[in-house]
Amino acid sequence: MAFDTCVIKKICDNRNLVSLLKCHIDFKNSTIFLNQKVVEEAQRKFGYDTGYILDVLRSSLPANVSYEEITPTMEIEAEYLKRECKELHNGDSVILAFAAERNCILVSCDRALLRSCKQVGVECINPDIIAGTMRENVDQTVDRSTKINKYQTKRITKPETVKPISVQMKKQIKKIKWEMFTK
Repeated sequence: MAFDTCVIKKICDNRNLVSLLKCHIDFKNSTIFLNQKVVEEAQRKFGYDTGYILDVLRSSLPANVSYEEITPTMEIEAEYLKRECKELHNGDSVILAFAAERNCILVSCDRALLRSCKQVGVECINPDIIAGTMRENVDQTVDRSTKINKYQTKRITKPETVKPISVQMKKQIKKIKWEMFTK
């Protein structure tokens, strides 16, 4: 299993997310891969160093946590994925290539990255859906792009049919007139 930078940030900011993940995902006998790109992004954006992230994950998850470097093969695969998946940017393409190379499940809150995972056949989990904080599933927004709004599609919901109220069910209402209060 590999975590994206957004999941690392959420776990470091609020350890309750780990409790939620442990309720829905069996981490026993599994390995969490923390790759070089995720650590670099966490350091640059949020100021978390490698040791802190590893300590938080190792102390809160009942799984092996392993730090892995990005290989040249993964970088080549990331360039290919960027061409195939229009929503991917440099960092996400490397993270996706890492998950594909290691044949592991990618845990991310980034919907564009999750749609790209589905497009290339990498298993993925969105913790926001597990937590119930997100209304839409990735499958429901496959054609929607956060970067290109002209291709945006909307979900169509089935309209509700309102049954007419029968005459017997209607309650007679007395009209209120101003004269009622002046007498």
